[in-house]
Amino acid sequence: MRRAIVALALLASTWLLPSDPADAACGLAGKRAGKTAYRSTTMTTAPVVLYGDSITYQVVDRLRIRHDDLAIDAWWGRSTRSGVDALARDRYFARRAPRVVVMALGTNDWQQPQAMASLVRYTRSVLPRSTRLLWLTTYADTRPGWEQVNREIALVPGVEVVDWAARNLRARGTATRSPLLYDGVHLSCAGADAWIRLVEASLRNRVIGALAPLSDEAAEAGYP
Repeated sequence: MRRAIVALALLASTWLLPSDPADAACGLAGKRAGKTAYRSTTMTTAPVVLYGDSITYQVVDRLRIRHDDLAIDAWWGRSTRSGVDALARDRYFARRAPRVVVMALGTNDWQQPQAMASLVRYTRSVLPRSTRLLWLTTYADTRPGWEQVNREIALVPGVEVVDWAARNLRARGTATRSPLLYDGVHLSCAGADAWIRLVEASLRNRVIGALAPLSDEAAEAGYP
């Protein structure tokens, strides 16, 4: 009898847990053993580079199919500093700067808005003025406080803000959870479509969200 009750409890728990969309037929990469990171071999030569965390990793395969001029460096659980450090290393070894840098980071360390803002400023400082810097805002259904990080990002001069948070809020409406996320953070199948469209629109358009002029102070800023 006890075994039957335990079995029913386990079965019920699997019904209540959100399903990983990687198990669905929508082309997303989930967190599987030995497959939690991806890095293009063209990070120092591609005209457009994207640094991200698990959310970017989910759509790596789809982005590679759609954009052969886009290089991607993304892994599960990545911190913002790790992504910024990778960009700095790539800039050191690159012969020329990319035309566009997209940073999709902050999901794992949004709790420190001032530190995040410092990293955004440093990222802008290691890139020439001619390189566009796009930064996606953070959003999570179950983690209050992401709004402050997004406000800090928007205040950094020379950064084009790609507002992923606003896209989720519109999709959520009066509900408590965004349908674009399967667990409150990671992309559902619909979320993958929305995330890719948002990034592609930001690459086509000069300004997404807010664009502040790049000041001399920002260009000369040092590492935080």
